[in-house]
Amino acid sequence: MQDDDRRERREAVRHHVRQQRLIALVIGVGCISFLLFFFVVIPALRGRHENKPPGTVVVATPSHIASTEQLASPSASVGAAGDPKPTPRPSESAAAAAVAPPRPHIVDKPIAFGPERRQQMAEYSLKRYGDSSIVLVPKVVVLHYTAGGSWESAWSLFNSNTPNMGNPGDLPGTSVHFIIDKDGTIYKLLPLDLQGRHTIGLNDVAIGIEFVEEGSGGSNAAVRNIFHREAQIDAGLALVRWLQYRFHTSTKNVIGHGTANDSPYFTDLAGFKNDHADWGPADVRLFQERLRKLAAATSAPQSAEETPGPSSSGAVLDASPSAAATESTQKASTASAVAFGEGQDPASRDQPIRAGFFTPWRWGGAALVVVAIILLGVLLARLNRPRQA
Repeated sequence: MQDDDRRERREAVRHHVRQQRLIALVIGVGCISFLLFFFVVIPALRGRHENKPPGTVVVATPSHIASTEQLASPSASVGAAGDPKPTPRPSESAAAAAVAPPRPHIVDKPIAFGPERRQQMAEYSLKRYGDSSIVLVPKVVVLHYTAGGSWESAWSLFNSNTPNMGNPGDLPGTSVHFIIDKDGTIYKLLPLDLQGRHTIGLNDVAIGIEFVEEGSGGSNAAVRNIFHREAQIDAGLALVRWLQYRFHTSTKNVIGHGTANDSPYFTDLAGFKNDHADWGPADVRLFQERLRKLAAATSAPQSAEETPGPSSSGAVLDASPSAAATESTQKASTASAVAFGEGQDPASRDQPIRAGFFTPWRWGGAALVVVAIILLGVLLARLNRPRQA
């Protein structure tokens, strides 16, 4: 009898040990999975952007300025309002300059985008795209209309940094890079290397353009109104054409807010989608067709992806800069504009943009990992205690 009781107790102890080992294994795998998700999976999803580590801080310092100048030369030159612009290869510069679309007249009207709003944008970018950098590397142009009758009212909304859709704490407020008034005046609100908040899933790669239009009759009627205002639509086409040349953006990546969810660049880690209908598929096709006609009329290539046209001498020219030149130009322009904050208060220019781990949800995740590791240690310690049979 005593042997049977001893055998049963041993079996019970073995069963208990197996259970504890299984629990320890589950906790260990959970900890490792958590770490892999945040430090491997999310960065991998961001592989389509510049290789910037999460929590990147960009501050205007003498050494930073020096490195920026090295990047900017000789691959980039500076145009109006301090905007870097691509420079064709030396052997083609004279002819390429003849076919490059001109920079349209742009009125600088910067909105307030100081340190607090930049921090909000960094936290938003981290939640939605897995990267706290607010540097914009333009790959897409998104068209909108204001649903209002004046550029001043739209500018005031973007300048106010009002919580999105009136939801308290949903910051930063909405913003775009350009507003085009009904008379064709183009207003620039943000630097072209700073993210705004205008299109879910694309704010990290998209330049946003608002056309002033009331939009009371729906998207199709609103876009028809815009097309009937020749000064406004011509200004929009000229602006987008110039942006295409500058950032090597193909016409298929000139889209509307109503088609943004279908973009190959769309990413939102929080699972949100756009529910706006402005500039739907038919409207975007019409705009793209006008862009192609404009490109053909000026004999300029539409982007780096499309076929160059012949020059007056019959030679085929690539009016777009090389990929290496474009990359260095974008790096220089993104570094300089974030460092100096085009149009911002000089007192705010030296403020760092930092998010990284310093956000509540990441602190919470780190705390959970620490607790799990402590529990795992306790279980392993119990497993190593001597037991009596």
